[in-house]
Amino acid sequence: MRRAVAIEYGLPLASLSPRQTFVSRVSTVEDLARTPFSIHVDECSVPAYHYSAVLYLSVSSLHPASAGAARDSQQPVRAEPSAGDTMDFTGGELRFHPTPVQESQLVLPRQGMAAIFSSGWENVHEVQPVLSGVRYAMPAFFTTEAPSELAPWDNEDATPARSRAARAAALWRHGLMPDSDKAFFQFLRRWARLFDAEQWASE
Repeated sequence: MRRAVAIEYGLPLASLSPRQTFVSRVSTVEDLARTPFSIHVDECSVPAYHYSAVLYLSVSSLHPASAGAARDSQQPVRAEPSAGDTMDFTGGELRFHPTPVQESQLVLPRQGMAAIFSSGWENVHEVQPVLSGVRYAMPAFFTTEAPSELAPWDNEDATPARSRAARAAALWRHGLMPDSDKAFFQFLRRWARLFDAEQWASE
């Protein structure tokens, strides 16, 4: 999704880093317990969130009748499942509220589809309640802020250590077998840079 965000918004890939990602599980039980702050802006939660993406991992029983319906309609269309299809949940649509720069939009989740958008006030949004079943998704947030400190595997001039062995050691010590939460979060915020092949010289 990082590469898709960079292409969509015309960003150099090296300037975009993952800030946070997780798997979201929402059912009618979780929605009943959800606090009423669902309308939100991602950048207000964490100022370093500049671009957002949601990858859908389960199948909604709703689908747009056409591409235009997905963008503009306020009333989703209920799907009639084909032979062999399974529907994991109902509800759970991603709704973008109207702003001075865009109209209201409704995104109807489909497994394998991703919604990508900038994280500022131009995209005020909420997830509609799940009415039945379980909705799985993977939200991801990206930043264009440069890290405030060197990664443990960087040289003093902030360039990555130039060898495959150094990259493998960084992955092992900070990603797979971190000795502290700090080490893991250092890796989490920099893993994309660690694996950008163009930033590493081959042995």
